[in-house]
Amino acid sequence: MDFNIIVSAAESYNKLKGFIEGEGLKDALYSIGSNELEAAKMAINNTDFSQNPLREVELAVGHLQSAHAAFSSIYKRANDIQRGYHFNRVFDAAYHDFCVSIVMALCYSYLHEPMLITQSLEDAKYCLTFKDEQEGFYTTFLTILNPAQWASMFDDAHVWIDKEELSTFKSNLLKITSQHS
Repeated sequence: MDFNIIVSAAESYNKLKGFIEGEGLKDALYSIGSNELEAAKMAINNTDFSQNPLREVELAVGHLQSAHAAFSSIYKRANDIQRGYHFNRVFDAAYHDFCVSIVMALCYSYLHEPMLITQSLEDAKYCLTFKDEQEGFYTTFLTILNPAQWASMFDDAHVWIDKEELSTFKSNLLKITSQHS
C-alpha cells in the first residue's frame, strides 16, 4: 500500500473525494486484502511447528475475514460506471472473495463450526450470483470499450465452481464436521 497516496488524500476535500470515489480506496483495500492473505498463509505455515496448531488456524481465519471484508467492499460498492471502466479490479475482487470464502469454509470445518461454514459458503454463493449477473453487463459494456481486456478476464486464472458444485461442497463439509465434532 502506498501511504504517500493516502496521506496526500488528506490534503484537501477534492483529493479526499478523488481518493474515495476513484481508484485510491480500491487500491488500498486490494492491498490490504492481499496482505491479509499473506498473513493467513504465515499462520497456516506456523501450524507445522506450533504447540497449538488450532490457534494458528484461528489466526488464519481472522486474516481471511479481513481479506473477505476488503475484497467484498470493492465489488459490492462499485457502481455501473466503475464496474465498466474498472471491470478487471471489480471482477478480480469478486473472484478473490469467492476463493477466500471457500477457504474460510474449509477452516471452519476444521474448527467444527457448521454455522460459520454455512455463512462462508453463502458469501461464496453471493460471489457466484454477482459473477452471473455481471457477465451480461460486462459483455455489452466492454465489447464497446475494450474487447481485448474482456477476453483476458475469463482466462484459466479465474476458475469458478458452479452453484451445484458449491452445494455439494457444502454438504460434504457439513457432513465431515458433524462426524468429527
